[in-house]
Amino acid sequence: MDIVKLLDHVGTIYYNISFFFHLRPLKAMFNSKILQILRGLSQEELKQFQQYILSPYFVSGRKRDEILSLFKLLKRHWPAFDHPSLAKDIVYRKLYPGELPVSSKLEKLMSRLLGHLRGFIIQQESELGRTTNDELLILMKYYRQRQLTNLLQISERKYEQELAQKKQFDLADYYLQFQREQQIVDDERNYNVYKTPRNLPHLLESLDDYFLISRLKYTVQMLALNQAVIPVETKDSLAMIQILLPIIEQRRHTIPLLNLYYLAYRLLTAAVDKQEQAFQALRDYLKQCENTTPPPIYSAMQTLVRNFCVDRWILGQPYFLDITFDVYREHLEAGYLYYQDKLLPATIGNIVQTGLHSRAYDWIRDFLEAHRDRIIGTAYPDNVYRYNLATYYLAIKDYDRALDCIYDAFDDSFYRIASRQLEIQVLYEMNAETLDARLDAFKIFIYRLTDEQCRVTRKEALSNFVDLLRQMRSTANWQRPKRVQKLKEKALSTKNLVARAWLLKMMDNLA
Repeated sequence: MDIVKLLDHVGTIYYNISFFFHLRPLKAMFNSKILQILRGLSQEELKQFQQYILSPYFVSGRKRDEILSLFKLLKRHWPAFDHPSLAKDIVYRKLYPGELPVSSKLEKLMSRLLGHLRGFIIQQESELGRTTNDELLILMKYYRQRQLTNLLQISERKYEQELAQKKQFDLADYYLQFQREQQIVDDERNYNVYKTPRNLPHLLESLDDYFLISRLKYTVQMLALNQAVIPVETKDSLAMIQILLPIIEQRRHTIPLLNLYYLAYRLLTAAVDKQEQAFQALRDYLKQCENTTPPPIYSAMQTLVRNFCVDRWILGQPYFLDITFDVYREHLEAGYLYYQDKLLPATIGNIVQTGLHSRAYDWIRDFLEAHRDRIIGTAYPDNVYRYNLATYYLAIKDYDRALDCIYDAFDDSFYRIASRQLEIQVLYEMNAETLDARLDAFKIFIYRLTDEQCRVTRKEALSNFVDLLRQMRSTANWQRPKRVQKLKEKALSTKNLVARAWLLKMMDNLA
């Protein structure tokens, strides 16, 4: 027997004697959170945990053999774990025979084993289908069920600390709070089925928070889609919200996320004469809550604000004609509009149209040049650039350059159609002799477009554009304010109409 093994053997005998005669304090024993958890496992669960360690899916790396050796050493003394050979220095010598002690080496291995033990618990609870997605809540539930009071208290303090430090709450956080209160109530009921759980009021309050935020969030999504893309039946859903509104209005000031969705709801349901006030209220609140709102939610709300502006800008509502470009420029600077550091064609088009309406000509020209090579979402980025550049030239009345841009062939079908419309606008401002003939040709062109080439609503919008322009060309309407006013009212009330802002601007010149 070599000297190292002899010393190890003598050390073990000494620990056994000192433990028997209480010569060595118990705190020198191998005692940790690991043992507290292992005591609560059954023999079958210990076997399953060993298989968990052996699985490269769960435990990998060069330390796996050491972790397995430590577990096997501990498992021999289950469930009491009170044998003197579990003193840390004895455990160290058994794991690393013949090696000199290295500071914190065993502690790090114990920490790894504890981490995998927690992972095992989470995996087991997940397979039973009775857990949440929050690992700390899963462990708290497990500790509560196994009556591991000390570990439960430690975990609860950690949960409370994380909650207190958290500045941004999303819907999932409110759901986790509800689940935590539900765990406590369920456990109270398990211990005493005849006693009303003391935590029920907290449970109901957290459930109300989660329900109200969820209901309002998805109602806002439904209203936004209904206005922008997919018309859906909203009557029954809105009826439920009307019932809940008094409660929401009472609680929204103490729950920032509820207040955010409430203001969005008020905007989407506001009457036309109340939209400016509702819009400003939401926009102001977004500035206040930027640091307390999760980025995905904040970005989604800014998108809602931007889309609402554009929709009203298209409809020609005066307030939004002036403010939409400010919103776009603000969102561009904040980075909300970029995808992979590039812009979509529709985004570029909206910025150009609203910017030109606000007469920010130099800014738009610089913007187009800066983003010429930063266009995504199309196979023909040059088409996007040339069409919007032509729009810019039209706005500054450089008609020859505008025509030069659009007379070159467009590969993208959208811009091929849009360039024909833009040509009409240029010829109208030039008062070109060929305008009437081009209007007739454009009307036939629109009629021949298939549904695959152009959506029905866009065909209708283009056709309405031609009809209104023909009426504006009629000498019967020139210098007659009442007739011009009727044309404006028609332009504002027509649902599907392209270039509405431009048409209204041209009508001002008729009066």
